Amino acid sequence: MKHTEKLAPVAAAVTALTTMACCLPMGLAAAAATAGLSTIATAYQPYFLAASGVMLAVGLVQLRSTGRSCADETVPR
Repeated sequence: MKHTEKLAPVAAAVTALTTMACCLPMGLAAAAATAGLSTIATAYQPYFLAASGVMLAVGLVQLRSTGRSCADETVPR
């Protein structure tokens, strides 16, 4: 077996581990920030629910008012 055949799997494993080590601190920081934000946002949960309901209603009104038309515009050829 050549040295390159022995080295390729080891290099792949080292590369995978260094990639995870590089991105892990950012993932932990994002998880901590999300947990901290969720404790603050819990008090405003009813307002977020109402706002999402209003946005859904506005979207439905816009959908109904424009009508459904998949036909192309009349374009001279």
